[in-house]
Amino acid sequence: MRRHTTASLMAGADGSFALVRACRAAGLAAFVRTGALEMVEMREVSLAIGPSGAPAAAAPLLDSHAGTREGVRRLPTVAQLLLLREAAPGGSGGDGSSGSGERRHALVANTHLYFSNPAMHVRLLQTAALLEEMDSWAEHLPAATPRIVAGDLNADASDAAIKLLTTGRVEAGDPDWLHGG
Repeated sequence: MRRHTTASLMAGADGSFALVRACRAAGLAAFVRTGALEMVEMREVSLAIGPSGAPAAAAPLLDSHAGTREGVRRLPTVAQLLLLREAAPGGSGGDGSSGSGERRHALVANTHLYFSNPAMHVRLLQTAALLEEMDSWAEHLPAATPRIVAGDLNADASDAAIKLLTTGRVEAGDPDWLHGG
């Protein structure tokens, strides 16, 4: 992961760049307008799922697909998790606070999920891993901290990865899992 300073990118911005280790031409970038937000912390998270690192919700699914378990272990996909906070009072565009004196936070995930088709089941596993990482971090944040997932999910509204994001669950018999490749 490379963190760039505001001066090296553009005036009024802070950001980070995470290079996908196995692919020199791919990576993720996230930038915030410093007048509105502060990047408190950024974590780079591998979405490769190792033998003991499967998301709890995905473990039963992986037990029925040993080949998929081995394949996702080797994927170079990464995500960025960013803890953002409203800018300090006096920043551009107002007082930078919610009105109560407390500066609000948000937990943001930025990712580019595996692209190959048909690989809906792989994207489902990566989404589950990403959400588990967000949940782990959110345990140490106020309960009202919003969570935002952004990036290229390589999915449409009917895909299991989107179902997981919008409903919090995907059935074991979902066609994306059963026939995803």
